[in-house]
Amino acid sequence: MAAQAGDARTPENPTSRTHFLTAPMVADRYSITPMTVWRWLQSNKIGFPKPIYIGKRRYWLESELFEWERSRRENAGPSQRSEW
Repeated sequence: MAAQAGDARTPENPTSRTHFLTAPMVADRYSITPMTVWRWLQSNKIGFPKPIYIGKRRYWLESELFEWERSRRENAGPSQRSEW
């Protein structure tokens, strides 16, 4: 379905409501292991978004992941575009 005039959903804002992803969903999104998610969180160089904790479970705002992806694309040079 195409976005209509006045619709908050755009390529820059894919969803108008808050959507959370669990740690396994984040790992699947980037085709990485849960250990790599943990490593990304430990690295200040990558700037990976910090999760929200509810109990002992971690959740990421999809909008924060989208912004992180966008910033990575904008800051990547031609040789770095395929590296995460």
